[in-house]
Amino acid sequence: MRYAKCYCFRTNDLFLPPSDRANGALLDGLISPLQSLEQLSRTPLVDTHGHAHLQRENETKDYHSGHHHSPILSLTCSVAPSDWNKCLEYAAQSPHRRAAIGVHPWYLDELMTNKDNNNIPQVDPIWYAEMETLLQTHPGCLVGEIGLCQKARFVRTFPGGKPAALQLQRQVFQQQLQLAAQYQRPASIHCVQQHGIVFDVFRQLFSPPSAAPPALALHSFTGTAHHIRQLLQWENSLPRDEPLLYFGFSHVVNVAMCTSEKSQRQTRLAILEVPYDRLLVESDVACETAVPAGTAGAVAYLALVLQRPLHEVAEQTHHNGLRFLSTLSGEHSEVTE
Repeated sequence: MRYAKCYCFRTNDLFLPPSDRANGALLDGLISPLQSLEQLSRTPLVDTHGHAHLQRENETKDYHSGHHHSPILSLTCSVAPSDWNKCLEYAAQSPHRRAAIGVHPWYLDELMTNKDNNNIPQVDPIWYAEMETLLQTHPGCLVGEIGLCQKARFVRTFPGGKPAALQLQRQVFQQQLQLAAQYQRPASIHCVQQHGIVFDVFRQLFSPPSAAPPALALHSFTGTAHHIRQLLQWENSLPRDEPLLYFGFSHVVNVAMCTSEKSQRQTRLAILEVPYDRLLVESDVACETAVPAGTAGAVAYLALVLQRPLHEVAEQTHHNGLRFLSTLSGEHSEVTE
């Protein structure tokens, strides 16, 4: 593979500012991720989205615990060609890890190559062939993190302008969804202020529905209750026996980053529209030691919003997570001691 540099998150690319404490009365009563982990220390958990392979120990300090009595099945998602091999190697080290490879909308600049006659960078098609080869070589690999993001730095700085940058995002997103469908891999999808466009892409690509991947997870969902209803109504029109759409939530994004009362109220109403068997919890952290508390913090957040017992939500999201990941092979993935 020609991408030699090791990928890492660039903190100035974050689309929302992190905060040590979320604001608003809507989060009154929410226990911390570490408190949640203590209560769930012997409860099986499934983390359906994170980036633990990056091993960024200096980030997400509030989630560092490093200990959980029950094994956690976790999905680590790459975000650019330069970290695909690192992600696959990390996942291969444990039967409790799964890998996903993809191109995140923040990092399309890694795909750029020679400029055209107007001095505008163009997408180098080699990334597609390399991603397809890795999916063929690793049948247990999912697709992710992929998606659309109106706030990405790539969109703000692309020499061809914002409309051209968003069009490139959509093109690369569609190509990756087509790979996920072709090789029947579940996909984890990032979306910020592009939920209507994502819906349009789904309707365009997955008609007939047999062309769809086995499952799609909208990760750390920041859309509205309307978006949830719209997506589920469309899914209900498809002749499918198994669910297609899942909705993930994380403490990192949905609590620590989305701090305003407006965003908290919007997310709360969205969660209440999601069927109980479609909810996923995500750590969305960038180092292994933060995975347990990050995942437990997401469970605690859903438990608060749903007004359900912590252990009940942990059990349900564990089951949901296994079902989402199991669509890769058609059989449930079991976490063993």
